[in-house]
Amino acid sequence: MLSKNAIYLLQQRYCRQGESPEGVFKRVAETLGQGDTKFEERLFDVMVSGIFLPNSPCLFNAGLSKGSLHACYTLKIQDDLASIFEAVTNMARIFKSGGGVGINFSTLREKGARLSGGGTSSGVLSFMGLFDRTVDTVKQGGRRRGALMGILDYSHPEIFDFIKIKLEGKLQNFNLSIMVNDEFMKSIDTNKKIQLKSPMGDKNVIETVKIKDIFELVCFAAWCNGDPAFLFFDRINRDNPYYPEVVINTVNPCLTGDTLIAVADGRNAVSIKQLAEERKDIPVYCKDLNKRTTIIRMMRNIRKTGCRKKILKVNLDDGSYIKCTENHRFLLSSLKYKEASDLQPNDSLFRFQSYYNNGYRQIQNLRRSRRQYRMIYEFYHEAVNPKFERIHHEDFNKLNDLIENLKKCTKEEHNKIHDISGDKNPINKLKLWGKFEEWKKRNPAFDVAGEKNPMWGKHFSESSKEKMRKSGYHSNLKEINNPFYGKHHTEFAKQKISESRKSRIFNHKVVSVELCGYEDVYDGNVDEFHNFGIITSFADEKYVDSSGVFVHNCSEVALPNQAACCLGSINLSKFVWKNEFNFDKFEDICRVGMRALASMNKVSVYPLEEIKQTMEKYNPVGLGIMGFADLLIKLGIKYDSQDCLDFIDKLGAVYKKATEEYDKDTFYFYRRIIAPTGSLSILADCSSGIEPIYDTTFERRLAVGVVEETRDLYKSEHVRTAYQVSPEWHVKVLAQWQKWVNGGVSKTVNLPHDASLDDIKDVYRLAWKMNCKGVTVFRDGCRNDQVLVTKTNKFNMGKCSDDTCTL
Repeated sequence: MLSKNAIYLLQQRYCRQGESPEGVFKRVAETLGQGDTKFEERLFDVMVSGIFLPNSPCLFNAGLSKGSLHACYTLKIQDDLASIFEAVTNMARIFKSGGGVGINFSTLREKGARLSGGGTSSGVLSFMGLFDRTVDTVKQGGRRRGALMGILDYSHPEIFDFIKIKLEGKLQNFNLSIMVNDEFMKSIDTNKKIQLKSPMGDKNVIETVKIKDIFELVCFAAWCNGDPAFLFFDRINRDNPYYPEVVINTVNPCLTGDTLIAVADGRNAVSIKQLAEERKDIPVYCKDLNKRTTIIRMMRNIRKTGCRKKILKVNLDDGSYIKCTENHRFLLSSLKYKEASDLQPNDSLFRFQSYYNNGYRQIQNLRRSRRQYRMIYEFYHEAVNPKFERIHHEDFNKLNDLIENLKKCTKEEHNKIHDISGDKNPINKLKLWGKFEEWKKRNPAFDVAGEKNPMWGKHFSESSKEKMRKSGYHSNLKEINNPFYGKHHTEFAKQKISESRKSRIFNHKVVSVELCGYEDVYDGNVDEFHNFGIITSFADEKYVDSSGVFVHNCSEVALPNQAACCLGSINLSKFVWKNEFNFDKFEDICRVGMRALASMNKVSVYPLEEIKQTMEKYNPVGLGIMGFADLLIKLGIKYDSQDCLDFIDKLGAVYKKATEEYDKDTFYFYRRIIAPTGSLSILADCSSGIEPIYDTTFERRLAVGVVEETRDLYKSEHVRTAYQVSPEWHVKVLAQWQKWVNGGVSKTVNLPHDASLDDIKDVYRLAWKMNCKGVTVFRDGCRNDQVLVTKTNKFNMGKCSDDTCTL
């Protein structure tokens, strides 16, 4: 069942003394099965068959008393000597266990900066050299090259030296990336300048340079050497962190403290500032875009960011407004998102109507139990305050008086009310009942037949009533397939419907967007449905609780420092039978993979206590894929075709559904990450990740030796090799998969040796425009120490392998 290459690699890298290749998978299955023998057997079968495999450290260390099972870790580093050397020590511990490390060095002061004890700093690159030399000394678990990612913000004073460092032959154990934002990418073809500022404070401006000069130098360095890559800060923080190796020390703050969040805990609307002070997760109203229904999900990580940001004021057509940062996204009525800075007059925002959309189930319960609440009135009139004027259950002029009087009741009287009405807090229900009746007055379709309930109006036949039941018109006011226009309806009913349409609450329209100054900003995120309702504010201090809009998450789910990535990959090429993809079997294996990864988080021994605590809190997993190119060949689909993009959407929908529906009640920071699968794809005997096949025959240079890869499948006319696929199509495939992945996607844009500097620039521009979170390019023959070596070309291409730390 195992290929010749898989057996060789297992024996050289993964097998313990006296252990057989199959024994590796048996050991892993027993560890992750946690005593469930049925699941152990199932997991062993899918691993030995090459259908699913966890990341390499799990294969190394499963069953060891001190075994870490995770592939990569993020470490924090502060601008002091003790923190720097502590990070070096922690990195060595992680390498010893077989993991990789990612660090953002932007917090370190620049070369020549003054030190508190006298003298000057040796700078970021000098300290990065310490990490680089440590990698030479400590290989990952003694079995593979150390994977080390180094990141620097584009505004750091040492940015030019950082870009050129590999051209000087230094930091060769690093993969380097530059963090840029949308403003940077929008300015790369202009003469706009930026200030390079010291991490010691915004007032310490070191130099003013052109953004264009930074971009040009990055492209030249990438053309020469393959590094550095670009990470797009705004895209990362708009959705999720690009990849767990990447440390994100800042987030994309969004809302001002007085923004009212539509909460679902009975309070209706609470300012985000107050929620941050409460320091707890809170239920909020979200929108399921697929079903267009309102749902409740938990908002987490509500916090004050400590940043003051430029604030825009979005003015709406009913006189209300919303304040937010310029990058914050609004949900349009078309179910697409648009950033605040891009909003135009007459843009239609998806309106949030709290008591109509969100309290509907409660309202229906109230409608079905009028008699219960009538008892509250009757009891108060007869037993508590006989002088109180008797009111009808719909006389809401007296409702507020009743509520105020109920507040004054003694504990004994409250208990009596509870005994009669069966409600522990009738006051809240009375308030909600009042809101419902007020809503009915604004929506006359509820009384379309001249009755309290049009469902049972005398003007409708039984068949018409049945249609109304099925359509849900009375609850959703649907205009499509409207049963009220059936032949059984009177002119009176049609007239009422026409009136109701005129009075309906439509979506908000944007009137204008204006600068509103600078304010402290707050963040919060919803983990599954990345939107939530906010209530709009009014300039004249009036408050309308049914007015508001849906907005996208703020920084959403930026992976914190001191965390680990938990990875595993499914071999897509195993699901093809008679030229058809078995989606049901794929969905089933997704559940197996999710369970295995969830178990990894539980049983892993972490190298640092702080990492253990972070993982217990955030619980990220990343179920990925491999064998994508082999799958396409089997289906007769070319990699660089529209059919490929269409199939990604079809497969991605099942992939997302299966992973999100698994263990819904448990919080997972991530569920889907497409990681590099160099070694895993050898074990599974398939193509790597989502890459096109490298060549019909090629060698993979590993720390344990050279492996030659070729398959009979690659004789097909549908084969498209990495150098045959144009740069544009490399990016298109990357962007298409990113739509379905909430973590990062590993993908290298391979270019032929004669690719020009302009080709590199075009790749970076296109990747940003297509909403990729980052992009790596590699020009054929630009390095001597490449992992992948083609046997048919003069030059060598590619660097995607789990032996190296790539995007």
